[in-house]
Amino acid sequence: MKVGIVLYSQTGNTQRVIDDLRVKLEARGIQVEVHSILPATAADAQSRPEAAPPLDGSSSCQLWVVAAPVQGWAPAKPMTEFLKSAAFPAGSRAVLLVTQGFWFPWFGANQSISGLRKLCEERGLDVLDHGIVSWLGRGLEQRIHKVTQRLAQCLAAEINGK
Repeated sequence: MKVGIVLYSQTGNTQRVIDDLRVKLEARGIQVEVHSILPATAADAQSRPEAAPPLDGSSSCQLWVVAAPVQGWAPAKPMTEFLKSAAFPAGSRAVLLVTQGFWFPWFGANQSISGLRKLCEERGLDVLDHGIVSWLGRGLEQRIHKVTQRLAQCLAAEINGK
């Protein structure tokens, strides 16, 4: 089974975490298909995702990773706008990932996870788990590893029938 990743990364931080997750999934023999959301211009970073890949329900992926940074105590706007029109295959499941510049998850990450969960569930996704990576403080690599390891294990368990 292939895992689809829907990713928005304005500064590269979310991309860095997804790169680590992708390596872990591929090491387990899991194929990965990445859909990067790219605003048309830097000014569009807070608006609509013009260059977002279409998701019309025809993808062969049944498992998804939805990843975005926290911006203004909410998931990045290009991701929320993208999710409002995305169509995932029936029965799809997902894990969520947010990155943030604050240490504590109540500084936007928890709200972002809740917002992404709501949007994903409205699009028919069953959300299995989530991860939050804070960019502040020592131990960043360990935090990235811990979150990506847990999400990779969750996805692998789904593929292998738990």
